[in-house]
Amino acid sequence: MSLPLSGRYVGLLLLPLLVACQPDKPIQQPSASPTARQLPAEKPASAPFRGWRRYTGQVGSYPVVVELTFEDTATVGSYYYARHGGLVPLRAQSPGPGQALRLREGTAATSSGTWEAVQPAGPVLSGTWRSPDGRRQLPFSLR
Repeated sequence: MSLPLSGRYVGLLLLPLLVACQPDKPIQQPSASPTARQLPAEKPASAPFRGWRRYTGQVGSYPVVVELTFEDTATVGSYYYARHGGLVPLRAQSPGPGQALRLREGTAATSSGTWEAVQPAGPVLSGTWRSPDGRRQLPFSLR
C-alpha cells in the first residue's frame, strides 16, 4: 500500500468540500432609478361589481337576509328580517367604480329608509341604515 499515491488525491477530494463550505455571495438587487423611487405606485381602477348576491348579517341587533342584483344602471333587490319575514324592496342607481352604495327601501311612492354603505358593492357591505325622517339610525353589517 502506497500512501503517497492516495495523498495526491486527498487534496482533490477536499477541494469540492472546501468550495461547498464557502459562504454564498449576497445577491445584489438592481437599483431603481431616483425617479422610480419617488413616484407612488398606481392603483388599478376597480370595476364596479355586477351580478346577483345574497348577504346575511345584521341591522342593529336584528338578523337580516339581503338579496341584490347589481346591473349597469340600477341595483334592485329586497331584504327581510330573519324573525319576521316579509320582503321589503330595495333599489338604487348603480354607483360608479369605487363609489359607495346607497339603497332606498320601500316602494317608489313611499320610502321606509335608506342604506348607506361605506364601501363599494362587493362581498362585504357595512354602513348605516336611516329611517325616512333621519331620527333613527342603525349600523348594518352584511357578508
